[in-house]
Amino acid sequence: MHLSRLNAPKAWATNRKGRKWLTRVRPGPHKLTASLPLNALVKNIDNCNSREAKIILNKGLISVDNLVRKDPKFAIGLMDIIGVLTDKKWFRVLLDKKGRLTTKKLHIKDIDEIEKYCKIIGKTVLRKGIAQVNLFDGRNLLVDAKKGREYKVGDTLVIGFSKEKGRTAIKKHLKLEKGALVYISTGKYVGNIGTISNFNVDVKNVALKIGADEENIVAPKDNLFAVDKNFD
Repeated sequence: MHLSRLNAPKAWATNRKGRKWLTRVRPGPHKLTASLPLNALVKNIDNCNSREAKIILNKGLISVDNLVRKDPKFAIGLMDIIGVLTDKKWFRVLLDKKGRLTTKKLHIKDIDEIEKYCKIIGKTVLRKGIAQVNLFDGRNLLVDAKKGREYKVGDTLVIGFSKEKGRTAIKKHLKLEKGALVYISTGKYVGNIGTISNFNVDVKNVALKIGADEENIVAPKDNLFAVDKNFD
């Protein structure tokens, strides 16, 4: 199934003129409106055409979050880590100031150095001593219940990957609180990084300072992603 170019989500950095049909993403960890097909990112990273991108994918040369992905329609979204295995290069999927998905190269040398920022969207106590934490990218982690109580919805867990495919570990817990560094994931100030200057757990919006001139703005908590100095 394909998608009309005119109906392409705003998150896609595509010209409205050109071929009528675009590759439609398969249902996956990210919503259609907030995701991009893997082959589109491969074309951008490797500066190649669709045919060449499919060849690269079929050879198993591209990973997403440390798992080889060959499906050109696989849904890629915010904060995903794209790996070019032949060159040992990794990229983080971000949003530009217009809300379009783009990539930023990570200055790392090995998979062990990767840090993926995952926002907590829910949590559940499964049984005595075990809690399940639900992350924005569809990932579910089982943690000690005591740790689970520390993790709040809206906080960020920094996930690390091992050389063993599919294995992950929580490296850091970043709280959404006053003084926290945050990435704005949607809205008027999308793509900006700021610092929370005023925070109230019972209020929907928070006050932020963004940019070199520390412009004061207000943004909904749901639009914020707690990050740290390693993010940029």
